[in-house]
Amino acid sequence: MQTIDFSETNVEVLEDLTFFDCRCLSAVRLPRELKKIGRECFSGCVSLSTLDLPDTVEEIGNAAFFLNGFKSIVLPSSLRSLSDGLFKRCEQLASITFNKSLTSVGNNVFHDCGALTFVDMSNTEVESIGMEVFYDCDKLETLR
Repeated sequence: MQTIDFSETNVEVLEDLTFFDCRCLSAVRLPRELKKIGRECFSGCVSLSTLDLPDTVEEIGNAAFFLNGFKSIVLPSSLRSLSDGLFKRCEQLASITFNKSLTSVGNNVFHDCGALTFVDMSNTEVESIGMEVFYDCDKLETLR
């Protein structure tokens, strides 16, 4: 399975481990009404390089995108917190666009994201940042 298109469905929740370790999955079109992505839902999908998160997503479970091939990601305005290990070991992730309503960043969110060079959270409402968020982000030069 390489491509999945849920865009015309009424699915509101993708449960835990739904696409866990689908290494060939390279493209996903998410439902327009999606509210929750479960724990480790896309974990290990190393060929998945892009994903458009709809503005309806309010919750993303721990390590939902662990070990993905993302190069960049735009977080929806409906998402207020980043769960533990969310992008851990996304080694090609170089760019993240944060939303203004973001209030908390969990533990190990960007742990071992070796391509990450610049992070700008200055336009967010972040009040808490967890432990080891940028651990092993060796190329990270700027954080504001």
